[in-house]
This record gives sequence, structure tokens and C-alpha cells, in this order.
Amino acid sequence: MREGMYMALSTITVSLLFALEAVAQYAPPPSRQSAQAQPGPRGQAESAQPMPESAQPAPRSGGDYVAMVNGETITRAEFREQVQSTLKVHRERNPEQPQPSPQEVQNIHQRVLDTLIEARLVEQYVREHGPNVEEGEIERVMEGLRQNLASQGIAYEQYLMANKQTDKELRKRIEASLAWQKYQRERMTPDKLREFYEKQRQRFGENTFEQVQPQVTQLYTGKLWNDIVHDMKPKAKIQVAEPRSRPVPMPSPEPVVPRQ
Repeated sequence: MREGMYMALSTITVSLLFALEAVAQYAPPPSRQSAQAQPGPRGQAESAQPMPESAQPAPRSGGDYVAMVNGETITRAEFREQVQSTLKVHRERNPEQPQPSPQEVQNIHQRVLDTLIEARLVEQYVREHGPNVEEGEIERVMEGLRQNLASQGIAYEQYLMANKQTDKELRKRIEASLAWQKYQRERMTPDKLREFYEKQRQRFGENTFEQVQPQVTQLYTGKLWNDIVHDMKPKAKIQVAEPRSRPVPMPSPEPVVPRQ
């Protein structure tokens, strides 16, 4: 029941966040670069970046969320699990120094928050502007999730409670995940990928398109992600909750997440 608990979020939302590595590697052209923070590779220490000017402290009522993005919350449970997942990657990549410094932990916290905010923006964009997702598609994913939970003896209501999530919120995550997958498929045509390869030739040296196609696909995913964030972030209402007096405890009780 506890296997796979180091996943950052539920199996639904993590399909949106898989683009993190691609985003970290894709550097937009100078004319499009934003002064706002971009996430770096997992486990890489970097200076904490400030939130955009549009970000305002959110009310502390309830204390169950770390930020609100256009009215949608990022829960503390979600944030905590992503931090723990990132710290796990850090330990695996740095066996000689498995315990990060306080500054590295602070940087990880900031990077995780930035990434979760961007994920919400991407979710909101593809739900509104992306391909249509039928209710039947969402229900099929829901049914698979319920069966997976049942096979592990986990009640669906227990799963929602542990992840501080409602049924409606989970369905919105699923809709966004499916829309994001469709959005990528629509735009990752062979012609678009080859055009991107030609524009980014300096990244690939003497390698042909066929030799580096997986990397091209990953980088193009990052471009799609960044383009959405650059469009959404300046006009978004982002409220960041005041930090608690105590840091996020690590390790902490893990939410109920089904095995892959």
C-alpha cells in the first residue's frame, strides 16, 4: 500500500509535471525570455527566485494550501510530497552528501512552488483552450483509479481525504491531464519537430534528426510548456500563503497514492 509514495502528486497530476525536465533544458530565445523564475533540473541547487509582482499573500485561513492560482489551490500535502520526491532525487544523485544544506532545501522549496504554480497555469490553459475532453474519457480514468485503489485495499474517499482533494478537483486534474496529452499530440507533428530541430541545430552538434529525435521531442515539450506559462503568468492572479512558523517537516506522513 505504501509503495510508490515518493511520487510528487497523484498519478493524475504527475502526468502534467513530467514536463519539468524538458522545461529546465529548453531555453527560450533571448527575445522571449522572461524575468520570472523558471524551474531547474530536479536536485540541482540554485538561488531561490522571487515570485512575480502579481503574486500576493493569500489568506491563511485553514492552513491547508500554500498558494492559489486564479482561485485554484495548491495544497500543503501536494507541496510536501513534491518536496519529498525532489529530496529523494537529490539523495540518489548525491550519495556522498545525501542530506542537502538548509540553503539547498530552501531552494528546492521555492523551485517546487514555482513548478506547481506553473502546472496549475498549464492545467487551466489546456482546459479552456486545449482539445475537448469527453466525460467518458474522464470516467474511464476514474474507474481505473478506483480499481487500482481497491486492489490495494484503499477506499476512494480515503484517497481523497489523504490528498486534501475533492472529487470535483480530482476530475479537473484528470481533464487537464488528458487535455495536455492531446495538446502535445496535436502540436508534435513530424514537420513541427523537424522545424524545431533545424532552429536548434547548435544544441545537437553533428547528430541527425533521427539520432536525437527523443531529445528533440523532450525539448519541444518544454517549449510548449513555457509558451503557455509565458502567456498565462502575467495576467494570472497568484496568491502565495504566508509561510508557517515551522518548516515543512521531512519526512512526513505520506498521502495515499496508488501504485503504478
